[in-house]
Amino acid sequence: MNDLSSINVLSELERIAVKFVWSTQDEVKVPCPFHPDNSPSCHINIRSKEFYCQTAGCNKGGDFVS
Repeated sequence: MNDLSSINVLSELERIAVKFVWSTQDEVKVPCPFHPDNSPSCHINIRSKEFYCQTAGCNKGGDFVS
């Protein structure tokens, strides 16, 4: 398992120029990197550093580093 404690999700998204929108207090939405995505469908929890895509047929998920 990866040690994610030193990773700041928002800083990393800004560093790689991925635009995000806030979904909840703890989550941001980004375009899913696993399929063409015109509307952000990939949610990243900035506290647990886990992601999941809500698009039917994709449903990818894991930790931010993976």
